[in-house]
Amino acid sequence: MKHSVSKRREGGTIVISTREDAENWIVSVIDDGVGFDPAALQDDGKTHVGIENVRERLRMMCGGQLTVTSVPGVGTESVITLPGRKSA
Repeated sequence: MKHSVSKRREGGTIVISTREDAENWIVSVIDDGVGFDPAALQDDGKTHVGIENVRERLRMMCGGQLTVTSVPGVGTESVITLPGRKSA
């Protein structure tokens, strides 16, 4: 997120929030940086493993998940969902 905002000459905003629902803890990080086109990353000939590594670690370690959405020129939102305590 820092890289997205730092690429804007005028800077930007990063908002980090947490919430809880009946089954999960949710961490959201939103920026109004430069954004990116997720489809373009797949076609640039480079290996992009960072986000996929985080997704796999979350899944293996606690059954969590990472969702990233981004729009060029608008910004990026990353949401981590972690399973919460189950009611007895």
